[in-house]
Formats: sequence, structure tokens, C-alpha cells
Amino acid sequence: MRKQLASVFNCRATSIILNEKQYTKLCKACDAVLMAGSATIETVAIPWLHVIREHPALLEKYTHIFDGLDRTESAAYYLLSRSRAFAVYARQFLRLIQDEGRLWFCGKKIPSSVDYLFISHLLSRSQNSNSDDFYFGDIPEKLVARGFSVAIALINHSGERAKSIRNQRESSRVPRIILSQSLPLREEVVLYQRLRKESNRLRAEAMRQSGSLERVVYLRSAEEALSSGALGALRIAYQIQRLVAQTCAKTVLITHEGHSWERTVIATARMANPSVRCIGYQHAAVFRLQHALRRNLSGEYNPDMIVTAGLAGKKQLEASPRLRKIPVTILGSNRAISRTKRARSTKKPIKQRFGKSAVCLVLPEGIPSECKCLFNFSIACSKRFPHIKFIWRLHPIVSFQKLRHRNRQLKNLPLSISISGDSLVNDFARSDIVLYRGSTAAVQAIAAGLQPIYLQVKKELSINPLHEIDNYITKIKSIREFGRAINLDNSKSSEVYYKKKMKIENYCNSFFTKLNPSVLIKVNAKYSSR
Repeated sequence: MRKQLASVFNCRATSIILNEKQYTKLCKACDAVLMAGSATIETVAIPWLHVIREHPALLEKYTHIFDGLDRTESAAYYLLSRSRAFAVYARQFLRLIQDEGRLWFCGKKIPSSVDYLFISHLLSRSQNSNSDDFYFGDIPEKLVARGFSVAIALINHSGERAKSIRNQRESSRVPRIILSQSLPLREEVVLYQRLRKESNRLRAEAMRQSGSLERVVYLRSAEEALSSGALGALRIAYQIQRLVAQTCAKTVLITHEGHSWERTVIATARMANPSVRCIGYQHAAVFRLQHALRRNLSGEYNPDMIVTAGLAGKKQLEASPRLRKIPVTILGSNRAISRTKRARSTKKPIKQRFGKSAVCLVLPEGIPSECKCLFNFSIACSKRFPHIKFIWRLHPIVSFQKLRHRNRQLKNLPLSISISGDSLVNDFARSDIVLYRGSTAAVQAIAAGLQPIYLQVKKELSINPLHEIDNYITKIKSIREFGRAINLDNSKSSEVYYKKKMKIENYCNSFFTKLNPSVLIKVNAKYSSR
């Protein structure tokens, strides 16, 4: 049995490759559970049922859906999932003690009436002292400057206790409320009982399914109902419900990617204030097979409006048949590169620089497996092409020390590889190429004039955020192809080179536009006139 447990665990820890047909079937089966007449908010809270997109790291949790498990493996997986559930609740009890049973921590007084309540994310301790929010930029401060009352609730991903990082900049006029990672004991027990009941209901529903895929999805959902993700989604929803009630929030804005917690927050915010306006913010790329973001659930779980980071996202969401009843408009993004910065960071044509050396900026997503993929590849490339310098830029949520602990290749890096501690704009200014996979930051790099090279892993579905201009992007699968790509433009005329370059840059410039708080002011005006 120990070997079976290890086998299941190891299988779930490695990447899984689904083809597009299987992916579509999976999305349909999960949606059927979420849209069933018997579905509850506990059902919607299960992250496993929300198929976000086609990223291999996100598809790992769907291991065995199509290949199945034999009886011994099924028993092993059942025991493994139950032991994990036990560990989740044991850890939660410790958090409860650390957070003193408080729902949130805030260094300033929370207003009793709020026009805008932003739901954002705290990725590190230092972020809390910044005047701008990592996702919403300076919009909260600008709204305050125009006479509105604003607060930001932060979901804590920093790995540190909310109590120890609640202090913020005294100059900030926007209270930052850091949500606790636990509720008082009674509420935690209630959430557990609700999810336990939901797990039993889903298991009973599985026995009524005629199709094998549908039965497997219901059974897995029953196990996932006891996961930390489902518990976290209900916990955040409870905290926001209390916060909306306390602040009488008129408009709630959440980052909108298709996660379960986003849907539960929308539902409970409306429970606290039936007339609240819920807005989802699409702040990153919309991938080709992006699913959960582009589909409706029952009305109480859908945003009243979706605001996007730029024109590209707006067009993609407006073209989604299942979002036709939800208005979509552009809010903008703090990732937009100003003309001044773009001009400063745009380089000469790469073909004129490769004779001496070139600098390649490596931009992985905030996913350890993606860091490993791109970093290991660039290490191999640095050995083959010593004249190329590589700059590794980590997502704020990722720690290089932790990556190095798990990956031996990172312990002794070649001299041609450096880890960035500089600003994003400065990294763009000193680079010629951007090597990427699913990172949205690559869009900014290309808009700043860098040549894009997309690393495609064999047999997997593409996760290129620039899929709409896929034919213009250089795609590679090997070190040899990387070598060809960095010298590709040497054999082309300047006219062809610049036409391709301008096509790509113009598209990337449409991804992120300047933040426009007037969009939200109009929403508030509509609310006030009701």
C-alpha cells in the first residue's frame, strides 16, 4: 500500500499532458456539476471544478481522469486525500491560534461607509508599504483624491502572519485590510461541516451518473470538497461578506481569473448588500483555451461587469458566447508602458547587435515548475552560446532560495546568468530578447522592443499568451532552435524585419492601456442614481 500511495503522489506531482479533445470534455463535465440544479455555494467553492486554462501545471490536478485507477490505486488515492484533508484542518487549527480568531488586521481605522472595496492580493511583506496596489495600481488613491471612500482587502499569499505585516505607509489614504488565514473556531467548524455535507452529497450524486467520466468527476469533486482550496474559498467569502456588511460597500472589485473564491465572494457580497455592484477585473492575458473566466454560472455567482486591462482582452471576452449578457469595458492596467519608458527601452534591431553579444531576459510565471523549465533550458543554452547573457526575472511570489533548494542546477550558475534585482523597465532597457512561456510580463517586454522567443514543450498544448498573433512569434523546442532564432533576422531584409516587429509591438501595446478611474466613477454614478 505504501508503494501505491507513493505512486499516486508521484504521478500527481508530475506534469500531465491532455489533448484538446480531452480538455474540452473535462471542462464540460466539471461545468455540469457546477450548473446542476442541486449545486450549492459549497459546490462552487471547490477549486477543482473550475478549469482555469490549458496550462500543464494547472492540469496536474486532473491526473487519472481519463486513464483511470485500478482498485488498489483508487483505495490509495482515497487514503491519501483523506490524510491530506486531516493535515489541512490540523494546520488550520494552528493558524486559528496565531491569528487570535480575528477576521482581518488593519493598521488604520476601517471606514463605516465605502464607495469602492477592492479585493486584491498581498504577495510579500514589502508590497504592503507600497503606495500603489500590485494589481489595481494607483486607482484606489486617485479615487480618494476625487472624494470617494476606498478600502483594499488583501488576500495574504506572503507566507507570513497577517498580524505581523498589518502596518502600512502613513501617507496612504487607503486602508489596507489583510485577511486572516483563519476564522474563529466556531466558524471554522461550521465551514468544515458544510463541506463535509457537500462531500457526502456529491458522492451520492456520483452513484446516479450513467457516464464513466461524469461519475469520476463527481467522485473527485467529493474528495476535493474537503481540500484546503474549498475551505479557503468559503473562508474568504465569509470575510468579504462581513466586510461588505460593515462598510456598506457600494462597489466591490475583484481580480477575475476564474477561481472558485471569486465566485463565492460575489455571491456572499450580494448576501450582505443585495444592491452591491460586483466587478471582475481581467488583469492578465486571456489564453486560447481559457475556460472558467469565459463562462457563466448561476446568476448570483457572475459579476455585474468585467473590466479589462486593455483592448485585446476586451475583444476576446466580448467574443465569448457565454459572456454576452455581461458588459465588458476597459479599465486599463499599471502594466502599461508609457511612451517615454518605451522609447528609452527600445533597442536597435537585434541583427545589428548579435555580432558582439546579446542579452536574453527570461520571464517565467510565478509557478515553480515553469521556473524550472525556463531556467534549466537557459542554463543549457548558456553553455552552448557563451556570448549570450541571460537575466532571470522572478515573479514576486517566487523565492529563488526555495527554487535553488529544490533544483540542483541552480546552485552553481554560469557567469553569463544573473538574477535581476532591478526594475522591470531597466531590465527591458538592457535586454534584446525575451524568452518566455505563459508569462504576461512578456507582453510588456515585447511592447518595449524585445524580440520574443516562445519555448514550446513537446506534445503539450500551447500556453502562449500571444496566441492571436502566433504566426508572428518565433517558437522553439530545442537548444539548436534557440540558436537559429537569435540569428534568424540576419538573413532577412530590414523591411521584412520591421514589418514583423511593428505587427507584434502594436498588438502588445493593445494588451495594456493606461488606468482610467473614470470607468469606475461612472459605475458609482449608476449605483447612486438607482
